Amino acid sequence: MAISLKMDEPKPRYSNPIELRAYVFNMTLYSHDRERLNDPNDYPCFYCGGKGKVRKPEDRCPIEGYKGAPWHNCGKCNGSGKLHPAEYEPIVEDELNDFRQKMRKYELLKNQLEDILHRIDEIDIEFLLENVRVVPDSAVSDSKPK
Repeated sequence: MAISLKMDEPKPRYSNPIELRAYVFNMTLYSHDRERLNDPNDYPCFYCGGKGKVRKPEDRCPIEGYKGAPWHNCGKCNGSGKLHPAEYEPIVEDELNDFRQKMRKYELLKNQLEDILHRIDEIDIEFLLENVRVVPDSAVSDSKPK
């Protein structure tokens, strides 16, 4: 009996400022702002969503939320809705560092699982397939004891 190892390999959301720019456009701008995507020098501010305006938490009404709250110029882009491309670099570097860390963990886990698969015999494999359910770490840590 052969067992194949199926694991999802981590992938970065973006690996350079241009990919981050497209990611920010897709996550923040409305459809009527999509023509900004054609301008290669337009790097939208991810703090204000490229709008140049933000609402402050202290202006939020506990009942109606931000419905009547005033708009303020974004402190990051000074109300322009755009950032300099160099301001995207640290965010891309953080994403790549996070990706490298996930890849190291993935490779370690993959090697451990392959080692385990080489050491167990068919009887053990059949027993595990019949009696063991694999649960992700997140599902275990989120569950509450009964």
